[in-house]
Amino acid sequence: MRKINKFCSLLFILGFFILGEIASAQVSPLLTQVSVIDSLLGGDYDGWMTLKELRSYGNFGLGTIDRIDGELIILDGVFYVWKSNGTIKVPSAETTVPLASIVNFVPEIKVPLPENLDFDDVSELIRQKIPNENIPVAIHIQGTFTNIRTRSAYCQEKPYRPLAEVMKTQPEFELGTVEGDIVGFYLPGFVKGINVPGVHFHFISSDRQQGGHLMTFQTKSGTISFCPIYQFQILLPQTDNNIDLNKDRSAELYQVEGGNH
Repeated sequence: MRKINKFCSLLFILGFFILGEIASAQVSPLLTQVSVIDSLLGGDYDGWMTLKELRSYGNFGLGTIDRIDGELIILDGVFYVWKSNGTIKVPSAETTVPLASIVNFVPEIKVPLPENLDFDDVSELIRQKIPNENIPVAIHIQGTFTNIRTRSAYCQEKPYRPLAEVMKTQPEFELGTVEGDIVGFYLPGFVKGINVPGVHFHFISSDRQQGGHLMTFQTKSGTISFCPIYQFQILLPQTDNNIDLNKDRSAELYQVEGGNH
């Protein structure tokens, strides 16, 4: 009987530690990717996951909505869309997305944002501060910025053209000096074809009146918060979109992202 009790006690202790490890893994930030960037580049703009469903995967991220009708910004669990007419809308929960990246943002590192840095300078600062260049990192920059230029996309109708062709006539916006939030990710090179390697940012002003895909800016003041991510899942549509995902679309992505951005 004493041996049985010892054995049961050992099982209880092992179970306690195993459950502890599982709980720890569950609270670790999980980056959820809806579809892949190459599908969007190829012209698959039909949304298939609702924002109501997407919300269950996190509170921070970016993407686009059905027919690429604007730039999606996800901040503090609220969804915003910067439209091609220069306005921000809060879409309905039934709005669908063809592409999005979302995570529950848990900041582990926070550093001051130096003044007079441009996009490339901030990208380099991020690479210096992240713990590991081989993992995804969610980036939240809060502050005041100057010379902000953003873009959006016009709502598309079928038959859809490839994204690089669509963005040749993208509407761009000069926002000047604005206080707000930069929302985005640093992603390592191995995500090529899945997402945007390097730094990818969307912007929303503090008054929630301006925003978009961030193209250029300079820093005035603020802070950068980093959320390292060690779990990454991809959710794929259950329909055949007839997009050739074997094609190397690196040049198209470079063009769409405005060079290095």
